[in-house]
Amino acid sequence: MKKAIVLLAAAVMFLTPALAADNVVAKIDREKVAKNLIANLASENKGVRESSAFMLGELRFEEGIIPLMAILHDDPNESSRIVAALSLSKIGAARGTFAVKQAVRFDESQRVRLVCAWFANQYSDPKPFEIIPFEEAQEMQIAAQELPE
Repeated sequence: MKKAIVLLAAAVMFLTPALAADNVVAKIDREKVAKNLIANLASENKGVRESSAFMLGELRFEEGIIPLMAILHDDPNESSRIVAALSLSKIGAARGTFAVKQAVRFDESQRVRLVCAWFANQYSDPKPFEIIPFEEAQEMQIAAQELPE
């Protein structure tokens, strides 16, 4: 029994500093992660940009709001703008949610506008937009494609 108590005490003595160090490392790593993700938003690789934008939203890094807003406003790829809108909605800061709501009104792509409206309704309260059911939206899109130019 004495031997077990001594081993337990020794384990506690050795593990306590290691556990405390993990908390410090986690804080430092969070800052590095945010900095790297934001730097990756400028990558020429679309996959790197979009996955970094997505992770900024998943981790709710408010440091990424301004760069994500720039993607939502300026990126030529619809999918990149949609990922930026999702991340801004998940972060939930007022500036970001306002940018998503503005994209509903002003984005050139009907797809981006519809998805941004859906994100705004999912992540903000009260729900700012009346959303058309998905089936009806598909019918509208099909009808729009059939119109002669």
